[in-house]
Formats: sequence, C-alpha cells, structure tokens
Amino acid sequence: MRVRGLSKPKVAVIGFDGATWRLLKPLVDGGYLPNLAELLDSSSEGELRSTIPPVTFPAWHSMFTGLNPGKIGVYGFAQVDVARRRYILNTIYSFRGDTIWRIASDAGYRVTVVNVPTARVEPVNGVIVGGPFNIGRLVHPSSYEQLLNDIGYEAYPEELSKSLMHRGVKPSIETIKHAISSRFRLTQMLMEREKPDLLIMTIFVIDNIQHFYWGDEIVQKSWIHIDEELGKLLKLLKETNIFIVSDHGFIEAKYTVSTIKALEPY
Repeated sequence: MRVRGLSKPKVAVIGFDGATWRLLKPLVDGGYLPNLAELLDSSSEGELRSTIPPVTFPAWHSMFTGLNPGKIGVYGFAQVDVARRRYILNTIYSFRGDTIWRIASDAGYRVTVVNVPTARVEPVNGVIVGGPFNIGRLVHPSSYEQLLNDIGYEAYPEELSKSLMHRGVKPSIETIKHAISSRFRLTQMLMEREKPDLLIMTIFVIDNIQHFYWGDEIVQKSWIHIDEELGKLLKLLKETNIFIVSDHGFIEAKYTVSTIKALEPY
C-alpha cells in the first residue's frame, strides 16, 4: 500500500513483548492508555496465533521472516544436543531466514531497527541497534555509538537485570521508565536523522516485568509509561502505516521447571 504524496511506502512496526489483550483492553477501557486507545479507534485489531512454542525465541524471528520455527531452525532459547546429552543455548546467530529489514534494505529502502530481540547488528541501508540478546557491537553503523552512550541505551539494562535476578528485590519504577524511555527516545532521534522507509522497534523489558511481577501494580505503571512514550512516537509517524504487534500473549504462571545442566552457545 502506498501513502499519497510519498515516493515509497512508510511502514512502522512497534512490538511489545508479551502483550496481551486480557491486560491491555481493561487498561484502555479504564482510560489508562489514551494513546493506544486513540490508535485503536482508527485501526483494526485482533488476536493472532503465535508460533509453537509461543516464546520470544523463535516468535519474533518468525514474525519478521514469515517462516515457521522448523524453517528458521529454532524452537526456543535452548536446544537439546542428543549426542552429548546436554542443552545448547541458542543465540541471535542460530536463526535461518532473511528478515523483512534485510529484504527491504537490499531493495533500496532505508531501514531503522531498534531493540528487536532476534536482530543481528549487521550492515544495512540504515541503522540496526542491538536488542536484549545482542552479542558484540551494539549498533551499525558505529558512528552512532556516541549517541547510544549519550542516551544511556543498554541492550538490557544492567540495573534492571540485577533486580529481576534477585528474588524479593523489586526494580524501581524509575529504573523501568528509564529502560523504556531510552528505547523510544533513541527511536525518535534515529527517525529524525535517518528518515527510514521501514521502522521496527520493540520493547522487551515489559515481558520480564510481567514474568516476575504479574498482578503487581508495577506492571500497570509500566504500561502507562509505555503508552506515554508511544504517544510521542506516534506524532512522528504521520502518513505512516503503523503495526502494533506482539510475539506472544501472557498469563500468570505459578510454577516453573529449572534445568541445572550447563548451557553452551550454539
């Protein structure tokens, strides 16, 4: 679809890891998420089926390649090495398949990719900023490294990671807000500098917050802040085809299964 007056179509994909209508709809109806509500009033929405299994690895990569987990070669964060009888940790380099930003870049479109969990930092016609599972350099081109430092962007905020990994140490809402805002602020600045034809950015930290604090008020406060930042971004996305997406839904989990076996990068 082409937008009138533009030589190329403008597309923005904004991803929220672990978003679910069962949580967002009541917040929208209660007036807590006015920017999302305004977007819904002029859009179509619904529930889509995730991958099997419905987890971050492989769901995001399946979304951005159009390939199922069997074709991308990843079914989860780890895979079983049957011969050696141990688990092997998957990385962003474990996936097969060309992403939509790779295809768009090769076709001459300008792309900007920020914080996508399965994105590799590699040369493109534009900018790629590493996400929470990034390995090595954080941004391409390297000329943007100083901008990331100035904003305080981290692939995954160290302070937030420390809080979530220690039971009973709840992260402050200020820490969460900074993590969320850094992603949105960086996206806005890159949009103004790069003027991309295709923009893709995700917020991953909300998934972890929900995993550790589902039902806690900190989840609602986090979504309210996401909505505030979303409103600022939407002002820059005039005459743009906007997609709000998630990799999977969410529900309360009362029990988990832990494996003690050592993991190795694959």
